[in-house]
Amino acid sequence: MAAGLARFIETLSLHAAVFGVGIVAGAALMLVSVVSRSAVGD
Repeated sequence: MAAGLARFIETLSLHAAVFGVGIVAGAALMLVSVVSRSAVGD
């Protein structure tokens, strides 16, 4: 039971890390897109 719980938490934290990296990458990409668009528009 404890081993299964540890495996579950490990998987959960891994997914959370991947999800977090995806969010940060998406936000950075959006920011770069907005900045370059405003720079070109200027």
